[in-house]
Amino acid sequence: MNVQLPGSAQPVYPPQPGSSAQPGYPPQSGFAPQPGYPSQPGYPPQSGHAPPHVPQTVQQVQQSSTVINVGVPATQTVVLTPSPHPPNYLFLSVFTCLCCVWPLGLAAIVYSCMVDSSYGAGDYAASVRNSNIAKWLNVASILCGIIINIIIVVSVSA
Repeated sequence: MNVQLPGSAQPVYPPQPGSSAQPGYPPQSGFAPQPGYPSQPGYPPQSGHAPPHVPQTVQQVQQSSTVINVGVPATQTVVLTPSPHPPNYLFLSVFTCLCCVWPLGLAAIVYSCMVDSSYGAGDYAASVRNSNIAKWLNVASILCGIIINIIIVVSVSA
């Protein structure tokens, strides 16, 4: 049996037997009391079925002053030491980009920036790999710059 309040599209159910009204806030001085919510419908009690059993998560068994906790998983504490930040060679990369072979220096700048971003993301292996690539690009740029300068000096002086 549903009863509908005037001006409302939702039905109001009659109060269930054995249910009590919900407690509300105490009335405030200077304000009209607020109307309460109607009682909510629930499932009727089922006959022939036992209520569901809620297992306890911790059981303590004591025998001759020995306490055994059953049902609680053992906790393990793992302490991780922070890995050292690999060098990014950014200053050397900018130097090789401006003073040596600029394409290799530009690539070295890109890998130098990737060192910090991969370390910040927690990928230590990629950070070390990018650091090594930046270092070898800087070395290659310096060596190529020296070789090119030697070739220029020899060709101009000849």
